[in-house]
Amino acid sequence: PPRSTPKPSSAASDVYKRQDLALILFTLKEVDRPLNSVLFQKLTTLLYKENFTPDLVFQHTNNYVAVILPGSNLSYAISKAKKAVNKVTPPYLQIISGITARAGRLVEDKLLLQEAETALRKASLSNNHSIIAFRANKEKF
Repeated sequence: PPRSTPKPSSAASDVYKRQDLALILFTLKEVDRPLNSVLFQKLTTLLYKENFTPDLVFQHTNNYVAVILPGSNLSYAISKAKKAVNKVTPPYLQIISGITARAGRLVEDKLLLQEAETALRKASLSNNHSIIAFRANKEKF
């Protein structure tokens, strides 16, 4: 029988369909000034202790610490954020988080950031929720 020859485009497509990616933004609630280097260092150090990969934790603008979680779906990202927020929240400051995630397709970085920032803004306005996640409409996207 003839052997089938794999097509690179379909092989890449099959691999790509299984890719998940989550973006988490962390910041300090009710801190109207940009994260100064001391606060940024403390927050990132605490995130490293929660097993976030150092190469994927970085300062996004002057107000957020961004964490990229490759191979992670929304549920996993929420559980990681909860664990981090519960462990790293100092008694005098509250850490809040906005999350978005995508599975299996390319999405513009600006869209992911916009979704995570919107979720983070909602968390900053909430008195009851320190973590808000954005779930994309599968029909639309």
